[in-house]
Parts: sequence; structure tokens; C-alpha cells
Amino acid sequence: MTSSEAKQAIDPRQLLDLLSDFVGSLAAHPSAVESLQSVCERLVSFLDVRAIGVSHVEDGHLRLVAYTDARIPGQHQAEDEQRSGPDIEAVARVEALSIEDLNDGSAAERWPAYTRHALATGWRSMAHLPIFGTTHVSGVLSLYHDQTRRWVELNLAMARLIVELAELYGADWIEIQKHKDVSAQLQQALDSRVVIEQAKGILAQAYGISVTEAFERLRVHARSRNAKLQAVAEAVVNLGLRL
Repeated sequence: MTSSEAKQAIDPRQLLDLLSDFVGSLAAHPSAVESLQSVCERLVSFLDVRAIGVSHVEDGHLRLVAYTDARIPGQHQAEDEQRSGPDIEAVARVEALSIEDLNDGSAAERWPAYTRHALATGWRSMAHLPIFGTTHVSGVLSLYHDQTRRWVELNLAMARLIVELAELYGADWIEIQKHKDVSAQLQQALDSRVVIEQAKGILAQAYGISVTEAFERLRVHARSRNAKLQAVAEAVVNLGLRL
């Protein structure tokens, strides 16, 4: 095989290694972005490409969220500024696009500014695969090489599947974090309510007043000192403050 030829389809043992690494990356990188970045870095060597980028569709634009080469953001920006390029087209057509040789003229005819920038940057071939969420196209996976190559369809499909799994994991992780945040807020509100009720009881017993009057003392004291009601209640309960 010459340096310009594509790597052959990954054999079953390589696939198992890839999936094992994928699972390991999820365990080692619990955040959505870190997990996706780790997956991209592993795919570079398994697919024998020079670089990988992943973009998400947001408000009609593609936002770059993970990449393995410093040249990719510039390439992404060139496409976004021109509103023309293979990433945008792959998403719009919901169709994978592969380019074996950027010098063959077809890419320059379709995306002249994008192709000029890519060649000047050092890219010679690339593939762009729409990423599917649960109900729609959520982004695009881009593979780059600095030599001409024939892209192996099975490898492309495998790469897309791995990234889609990482995306789904990331979506679940974000949802879990939201639930954790809500739970923490509810717990904080509950803790605040409990300590205030305790403080009301202590003041009511200490001064022979109603719990309503005790609460008013807490509120007035907090307002006069620009303090939080919970902080005043905690001082009554834990520090012996009497109002």
C-alpha cells in the first residue's frame, strides 16, 4: 500500500480495540465535551487520518465543538464566512460527502474559497458525515488527510457510529447534570426551610411569642442588617443568637 492509498477496513480485532477504547474514554472523561474530544483523538489513529473535527448545528450555523488539529478552526471559519463548503452541504443534504483529491477540480468548482483555503492549509482529501441525533441531523463529523486517499465506506460508517454514541452519551450526561442541579436547588431550599422553622420555634419558646411573631423578628433582623434570612436563622439555631 502506498502512502496515498486508504487504510483498509478495520478487522474485527481492531474494532474490538476501538470499542474498548471508546468505553474507556467515557469512563475516564465524564463530561460531554471531554468525552467527545477523547473519542476523536482515538479515532485519528484507528482510521489513519490526520485530523478529525466535530461540529454541532446551532441556530442555523455549525459550531465546532471538538477537533484534533490546530488547522481545523481556521478551515471551519472559512466555511462559515462563505456559508459554503462540504460540512454545510453534508448537513443540508443529509448525505456523506467524500473527496479523494482536492486538486481534481470538482471541489474547487463547488466550493472555491473553501477549497483554496484547504489546499493552502495542507489538506488534500477529506470526508464529511452528517451526525444523527434521536430525531434529526445534529451535526457533522469531518475527517482530514494531507494526502490523496480513497475513503473506505465501512470505516466512515464506523467512525460516525462511534461519534453518535459519544453524542448520545453526552446528551444523557447533560440531562443528568440538569437533574443534579435541580435536586441540589431543591435540597438547598428544603434545608433553608428547616432551619428557619427551627429558629422560629426557638424564639417562640424563648420569648413566649407566637411562631408568626418569631418569624417577623427574624425577617426584621435580617433586613436591618442586609443579611439572608437563612443566615440569621442558622445563627439562632447554632450560635445562640436571640432577637
